[in-house]
Amino acid sequence: MAVRPPRLPPLPALRDFINIYQLKAKKQLSQNYLMDMNLSRKLVKSAGHLEGATVLEVGPGPGGITRAILERNCRRLDVVEIDDRFLPALELLAEASVGRMSVHNEDVMKFDVGKLWEEA
Repeated sequence: MAVRPPRLPPLPALRDFINIYQLKAKKQLSQNYLMDMNLSRKLVKSAGHLEGATVLEVGPGPGGITRAILERNCRRLDVVEIDDRFLPALELLAEASVGRMSVHNEDVMKFDVGKLWEEA
């Protein structure tokens, strides 16, 4: 029998996050928000088996794909986001994930991915 992944506690909808924190996409950062959770889930499902995996997400923005990854019951999720406007939403998501998610507010081009694997 398959083990169901732990459900995240109720969180504001993505649209609410964007409205609450006034998150307008920045063209210079090539930002686009994927608002449809069904599409996010399909995208993450196409990545294959994530249960028990360690996942690195670059540029999670407001966290739509992040939520879908957490729903797939990964063991650990590290997100790297340069835009600090998203930190409140991502930190809330990290708290809700009960220790499975870490947020790194850095430029991924300068981020030392090796330090994540040392910790794993």
